[in-house]
Amino acid sequence: RLLPPTAADHDGHAIRRGGRLLAQTGVTSVIDPALTPNAMRAYQEIWAAGELQVRTNMIAILDMSVPLSLSPEALLAKVEALGPYSGFGDAMLRLGALKMFVDGFVETGWLKDGYANDSTFYGVQAVPRDVLENTLRVASRNNWQVAVHCVGDAAVELALDAFEAANAEKSILDRRWSLIHAVFASPK
Repeated sequence: RLLPPTAADHDGHAIRRGGRLLAQTGVTSVIDPALTPNAMRAYQEIWAAGELQVRTNMIAILDMSVPLSLSPEALLAKVEALGPYSGFGDAMLRLGALKMFVDGFVETGWLKDGYANDSTFYGVQAVPRDVLENTLRVASRNNWQVAVHCVGDAAVELALDAFEAANAEKSILDRRWSLIHAVFASPK
């Protein structure tokens, strides 16, 4: 909310420039891990014009706030309202996963034990257990692949518990659900 507004074609310009740079270095495919609807539209317009330089797997994001700013009802409504689902597209541009945040980044990853420099700080839990589980169940029912951002061990365990809850309702096997980062996963 503190970022200044971007120019109308900011996403398109960044995609074109980034694609050229990636292609020049030999990169042929990427996963773009947190796209807004506007950025996905820019990708689609570039793809339709035949100008997409690298194969792209788009990951949609509904709320990048930590903790999440959407109410549980609004989050579920957004998942239900999504049109196409994971797998839509072709070899150049594909709609991949739906991304959810469980905790913050390295500086605010949610840990079971306090931080080494402040034992009273456990990081930031982005989403309550019931909201994550319900959202992933709805995503699964709507045929979404899911990618969950989790850094700390408490976040990793919550994400895996939510995967298990979704799987109990509709199998997620062979659907490539994933954990993004999992930096401080416990041996468990």
